[in-house]
Amino acid sequence: MSLFTRTYDRRTALGLMVSPVAAVALGTLVRPLAASADTLALYDFENGTTGGWSVSGPGTSAIAAANSQAGAYTGTHSLAITLSNATSTNWGSGWVVPPSTVGPGAQLSVWVKVPTAGLNGGIAMQDGNGVWSNAAWAALPADGSWHQLTYTVPASAVTPLRWVGVWFAAQTGVVWNGTVLVDTFQALSAAQVVLPPAPPSSFAPPFPRLATIYSKTDENTVAGKQLIAKHNLFVTSFDWAWLANSPGVPTGQTLASYLKQLNPMLVTLVYYHSSTFVEGDYSWFPGTTGYVVNNVTYHIDLNWYLMYAGSSLASSITSTATSIPVGDLSKFNVNDRAIIGGFVNGTQPEMVLVTAKSAASGSGNLTVQRGINSQNGKFPAISHNNGEWVRSVAYVFGTPSAMAMNVTSTCPATNINPTLGNQTWSQFVGSFIGIKFSEAPGQYLDGVFLDNYVDRPLELPNNLSRIDINNTNTASGITDTQWATGMYNLAGGIRSHIPSGKLVLGNPGGRTTTYQGLVLNGGMIEGLDENGANPYIGDTLGFYNSWMTNGLSPRIFLLDGSSHGTSLSAVQTNYQAVRFELTWTLANDGFFIYDEYWYNYDHASDWWYDEYDNAGQGTGYLGQALGAATQPISGVFRRDFANGISLCNTTASSINIALGGTFRKIKGTQAPTINDGSTVNSVALNAKDGIILLR
Repeated sequence: MSLFTRTYDRRTALGLMVSPVAAVALGTLVRPLAASADTLALYDFENGTTGGWSVSGPGTSAIAAANSQAGAYTGTHSLAITLSNATSTNWGSGWVVPPSTVGPGAQLSVWVKVPTAGLNGGIAMQDGNGVWSNAAWAALPADGSWHQLTYTVPASAVTPLRWVGVWFAAQTGVVWNGTVLVDTFQALSAAQVVLPPAPPSSFAPPFPRLATIYSKTDENTVAGKQLIAKHNLFVTSFDWAWLANSPGVPTGQTLASYLKQLNPMLVTLVYYHSSTFVEGDYSWFPGTTGYVVNNVTYHIDLNWYLMYAGSSLASSITSTATSIPVGDLSKFNVNDRAIIGGFVNGTQPEMVLVTAKSAASGSGNLTVQRGINSQNGKFPAISHNNGEWVRSVAYVFGTPSAMAMNVTSTCPATNINPTLGNQTWSQFVGSFIGIKFSEAPGQYLDGVFLDNYVDRPLELPNNLSRIDINNTNTASGITDTQWATGMYNLAGGIRSHIPSGKLVLGNPGGRTTTYQGLVLNGGMIEGLDENGANPYIGDTLGFYNSWMTNGLSPRIFLLDGSSHGTSLSAVQTNYQAVRFELTWTLANDGFFIYDEYWYNYDHASDWWYDEYDNAGQGTGYLGQALGAATQPISGVFRRDFANGISLCNTTASSINIALGGTFRKIKGTQAPTINDGSTVNSVALNAKDGIILLR
């Protein structure tokens, strides 16, 4: 971030200086964050005072500072700074004398929220010699959300610092009057500017519990990262978590550590394939973080794929041949990924892409692209001998490029990664994830998210009857027991290689929760629609409740909601679907997501709703649950929380519901006819709708 410096001038004469004695006194008002010895100062205003903060006062636009409960980024209190007639030249500031430990290289950050547009903000400071420095102005959106400002104390700063704070000025042509809310101003040490992994309490945050998953369209922007950090849980990849030199990420940090800095309570899970592996040579390109750890390159052995019974070479082929003779063309289809040779033939495997067949069946030639998925040359096109097997890789979702792995005990154990010894696919997954967790960014991960984790093979691989599970080049099929045991062992292997206390989740996690729940903390429904349905899961509520009963403690369940629509905008603004699916989730202890899944099967959007933070008042506003959900009317779920209630009508009819007391609606902007801020003692809920009410 750019900055400019100026020497001591009239602005610092406006009450911005205090004596060393006063500095010591004010420093005692700083509440250090117990979770991190690297937090030099934290002002969260939760003690009901201003925490030693003052305003620049006469001659500036900042006229008052007071503790406020009008809104908070964390907790229930913030600092309210009142500005009067602020212009582009009539600025105003809030400031405090920091502890003497805050010095060069310290990372300063603060969260601010403004009621109306037209205001700029930035962190500013003055060092021990009176030299002023500050971050460049940032326009503060009046969107009902909190926005973070950051600044690094210059290396040239002389300690002890006279003050640090946040200053404001109106944008050109604007006269700004109002109150700015300021919260969670912190200073983190230069040596380690990130907070430690989230403590166990973050696994059960106050409600509503919010999650976001996978890469976002705006993830490579500062605003995108800040939006991710507003959630309680985030599923990301090793590549993203390890990413440095990205907008907003301070020098020397990665995305994983930066997100923990933004939200110390964020639960971060790393995504990994459990039973599939899509083509991805990029993971082995020089300079990527994928499968290169401490200069050691790890590989996915082509022998570990799940195979269909196939044929064999009718004659030897060279490394450049693109027409290969096989004995039975009926075993192959165009776009198949096939493997020639391999462990069972005592040769090195090679993967090819079938682009054409000389006939539908019988002996003939396959036209192929050679040496695909070579992993940067580890499995190149080579010569093969007459009689070597040619078998297509089993695939999922009707997509040959989405290849299935052999998770069962029949998977060949190979020493493709010499430092790990002979391993199957399932054994490798546990070892490799353990290695990644041992890297520095791994300390900011709270667990593992295993995609395509199912316990019945009929739910994933296509053409089950063609599978050659025994590696005899004969179709044998695969049993539920073989698959379920393999998945269980894979998850158990991961647990044995990552630090204790970490989470392991599966998507969806499996139907037999009493078995898979011995190794998984929970599961997921990917795509609950506006009717509470998911064609893959079936009994969605039963599946959800079963995982919340049988998963390992702490139990975590992700509910990805969506709706059908003719456009992305239609899905985004289906506020009834959001209310219904969120209150459906609130009937138990899961984490809620809403995105475009049922529009394009993606999760790239990160939309925010009034129900997420009480229309800008702060996340977790419902507090903890007072008990389990009840059904005051059959099919209507009510759950009471410390600060409100949720109601979900799962029936096909509109229903009037007596509340047994007076509650207040959220005062929102997205669906103002529903969330109008009024007080009610009964509500009428449409079919497949829900509402959150405040005490």
